Amino acid sequence: MEIIPSNVPSVKGPTQGDINRLWPKVKKDCPNGCWEWTGSKRPQGYGRFRFNNRVTAAHRFSYELIHGVIPDSMEIDHICLNKSCVNPAHLRIATHSDNQKNRPCRKDNKSGRKGIIWHKAAGKWRAAITSNKVTTVIGYCDDIEIADAAYQDAATRIHGAFAYVGKAS
Repeated sequence: MEIIPSNVPSVKGPTQGDINRLWPKVKKDCPNGCWEWTGSKRPQGYGRFRFNNRVTAAHRFSYELIHGVIPDSMEIDHICLNKSCVNPAHLRIATHSDNQKNRPCRKDNKSGRKGIIWHKAAGKWRAAITSNKVTTVIGYCDDIEIADAAYQDAATRIHGAFAYVGKAS
């Protein structure tokens, strides 16, 4: 007889029934390789799935089915940037900081490029990158394309595999 301490929640792994409920809610024939969640979604676009009498993120459930338990304090990053994607090949473990690096620029960004703003006083485009809560100015350019290339180069060097080097979403 197994004794479970009272302070440890009793959590069971997924059953075949859980798995059978998951896949009918997934569209796998997307041209970008994403597996689109077609079931219930949170307002932010993440899929929702009921497991162990709790609502969990569908992408987290899918990740754990293939790769195993997600360590405490870690997040799942969508490499494809598609919040409704549950393809385990498009998901990876990340710290919160790393997950934030792999994000497109904000929708209110006027330049349409991550890390690029129009610096009125200089009359030029300013490229800057933030890492570990420290913002470093890369430089000022007359041409937005050159500023963007400088940002992308810095992001790749500083953020590595988590660097987002695309344009506005």
